[in-house]
Amino acid sequence: MKDTFSGIYGLVLAGGQSSRMGQDKTQLKWKDTTLLSSQFDLLTGILGTEKVLVSGHQIGFPAVPDERLNCGPLEGFRCVMQHLNSHHPDWESLIIIPVDMPLLEPHDILHLIDNRRDYDVVKFCDHILPALVCKSPKIFNFCEQTENFTDAKNRSFKNLFSHLICYELEVQQKTSFLNLNTLGEYVEALSSTNVTE
Repeated sequence: MKDTFSGIYGLVLAGGQSSRMGQDKTQLKWKDTTLLSSQFDLLTGILGTEKVLVSGHQIGFPAVPDERLNCGPLEGFRCVMQHLNSHHPDWESLIIIPVDMPLLEPHDILHLIDNRRDYDVVKFCDHILPALVCKSPKIFNFCEQTENFTDAKNRSFKNLFSHLICYELEVQQKTSFLNLNTLGEYVEALSSTNVTE
């Protein structure tokens, strides 16, 4: 399967501070594993273990730590792109998923891949992530500038994508994009999906 998706790599964004959750969300239980392991397994099941990276300091995973502090999620993205440029220069695009979106399904990821176009980004309508982002010097250069942004809102994928050409897909199942930012949302998701802690 990895040959089918030649040039496509995966990234689980897991370098955030989980401030709204009040604890490290990467280690929260989900089914018989953790949120981080679940998301990592989702991407490796499609792309293969050698083509998926994790942002931040995550022991036990092929992780790429942030080099600059307090630069937001784009710093994790920048460091992973830098890593790929050095170790896998043949990379062409990167599937990015957040660690706290555990209801994503393989068909969501495949839908992004199947709709690759001559755009900078392929994503779903009204959702920033997940997304397929194509390799581009202008994207890397934008991320290079994030430490100079005084407003934290500018150090975001939403701001980055606003400067790019995006191809947007219709959402087929809204529940797939449930984002767990708070403990209440996590508990509610456990209850609604019959997942036990």
